[in-house]
Amino acid sequence: MVDDCFVSDIENVVRLSSLPCHEEELSTSRWEELALKVRDLLIRSRRNDIKRLPYRSLIRLLIVICGCLGNELSTKKLTKCSKDLVTLAQEILDHFVTSFGVPDVGGLLAMIVPGRSVKATVFDHILLESTQCIARLSTDSSVNSLSMAPLFRDALIWATSMVRFPVLCNGQQLSTLHPLSLQLIGDYRCQLKMLGLRVLLRLAQEVVVAFWRMTGRAEATLETLTCQRSTHSENAQIVELTCSSISALISLLEPAPKKRWYSKFMDNLLCDLALETLLDKKIVLQRYVLTLVDVLGQEVLIHSRRLLKAAELSLLAPRAPPYKGEVHSQEHESFLLQLNTLSKYVRLAADRLSPDIFSMVLPILIAFVDLEWNRKGIDLNALSMENIAHVIVEIVEELAAIDAVILRDTLNMCTELSPSTRSVLYKSTSASSCEL
Repeated sequence: MVDDCFVSDIENVVRLSSLPCHEEELSTSRWEELALKVRDLLIRSRRNDIKRLPYRSLIRLLIVICGCLGNELSTKKLTKCSKDLVTLAQEILDHFVTSFGVPDVGGLLAMIVPGRSVKATVFDHILLESTQCIARLSTDSSVNSLSMAPLFRDALIWATSMVRFPVLCNGQQLSTLHPLSLQLIGDYRCQLKMLGLRVLLRLAQEVVVAFWRMTGRAEATLETLTCQRSTHSENAQIVELTCSSISALISLLEPAPKKRWYSKFMDNLLCDLALETLLDKKIVLQRYVLTLVDVLGQEVLIHSRRLLKAAELSLLAPRAPPYKGEVHSQEHESFLLQLNTLSKYVRLAADRLSPDIFSMVLPILIAFVDLEWNRKGIDLNALSMENIAHVIVEIVEELAAIDAVILRDTLNMCTELSPSTRSVLYKSTSASSCEL
């Protein structure tokens, strides 16, 4: 049974959720009023047979529920006004899952809405209804309509995060959610920017590749992400999500533009890495550089100057003082990533850049050993130091395989300036085929 007033209460909450101004300008009392209305609606949902609700009211109630759960991920403007709002929303959502006999929320969103002439999933209906509510607020060009309809925006974000292929797959969904993701990425608030990147990443992973290629959206989005330079953000999560999104979008391209964009992406990463000082962001960038070295193969030699400059700045950067012991593990993770990149680079450059490769790599390597092995407050027997030494061994042995004589002469010349490195480097090369 459905209470007559229950349907009108759903409509009232939907109406109140269309704000008269930007969400950041709305007074606390108005947020509290909306939170109270939403809470009362969710409590009343327990006493009503949701399966008997009219189709549109059912979808709108789901939008309110998804919006509450999504708001907890975004601005929390609504959920912080009522501490049990998220719990209530999750409880009613679980009630939906049980009532309709589906295994989980993904199954609920994938369900075909019964009694409708057009066979569409619950997710598609949420998408349509939410975008219509947002579109009604787009007449005022001075305010972003997404910020005037945060409940519907957050419902779209949360629902999209819960579906996968084949529920999320077609061009119509892409044409709706892709602009949403770009608007969110352009928002000045970090949390919304991250959610926009997550939506974009989900679309890149799930929507059929043909729909991306037919519209040229992938390459256009890559241009946007490159111009916005989200990798300059102070938030390492935004850097991670931006790089993940760029990688996912490049994989959607045809072979020729894909090759060009991988090279451009490497160029951008190396530029950012050379300028980066924050360790957590540096580690993210180094991971993607290491991955791209494998992808590009010998094409990476085009980027030799920037790659070696980034290696020099990363490996020879000022160290954290001894009393900041918690930073040492991060530093060593960064060093290890950079050395692994250098090792792969030497392997790829062996046939093309010999004998110049010796003078390009060994001075950086020896200066790094000199800095790190003479550093105070570092346990030379620690696992991280052993791993670093192991990669140094690999690099020197790869150089020895190219030309043992040149390696010996270059090492002797470099170690004259840093005698303390002799024991480390000569021990490291004891397994190689050359006699130093």
